[in-house]
Amino acid sequence: MAASALLIISTTVPAAAFASTTTPDGSYVSGVVREATFGSGAQTYVVTAASAVDVSRDSYGITDPPLPPPPPVMVAGTGEDGRDYAYNAAAAGAVQWPFPEGSPISSGFGARQVANCGFCSTFHQGLDFVPGSGTQIHAIAAGTVKTVSGPGGAFGYHAEVEHVIDGQKIVSTYSHMQAGSVTVKVGDTLAAGDVVGKVGSTGNSTGAHLHFEVHVGGVPVDPMMWMLAHAA
Repeated sequence: MAASALLIISTTVPAAAFASTTTPDGSYVSGVVREATFGSGAQTYVVTAASAVDVSRDSYGITDPPLPPPPPVMVAGTGEDGRDYAYNAAAAGAVQWPFPEGSPISSGFGARQVANCGFCSTFHQGLDFVPGSGTQIHAIAAGTVKTVSGPGGAFGYHAEVEHVIDGQKIVSTYSHMQAGSVTVKVGDTLAAGDVVGKVGSTGNSTGAHLHFEVHVGGVPVDPMMWMLAHAA
């Protein structure tokens, strides 16, 4: 009987117990119950020592993904000479294309026939770009201006820049430039991308274009093939 009485007392009226709850502001509170009274379906408790416990929430944020690099300026198409051309005009390196924004090509290197043009060559030694009259022309590589001429002659306003690339002496030429647009003089030192002049139609020309040549060891080579091999 005594044991039963003690069991009833200990399970119905504890002298002290632990309790916890969540307050209206969301804090988690724990403490010691000093007194608990059980009546007709109601209960009360008094907390003698309570402390607020921070409940850490999962933190998160929203960030924009990094933007992909801009696509290269690819120029592709068929020139007036029937050849297909494609190149990465925006490639940046020691050797660059004369039009980083891209340009159509109307005529390539080699044998050709131009109808109704008595002064046009039957073997074209350069590459003809047609980006539009007044478009800026850029030096393809660092070098020194070797020649500036015009307006007379077949090339009209014309400039030549001498470079040393892969241990070889290279000369790039820029012809038919717009009158008054040439920005260089003999002896000037240029960096790749410096402006040489603007596209024009001076000299023996049937329309605004840049006639561009590359000479290796004094001999004209196919500028398209050479540029594709050297422009980054």
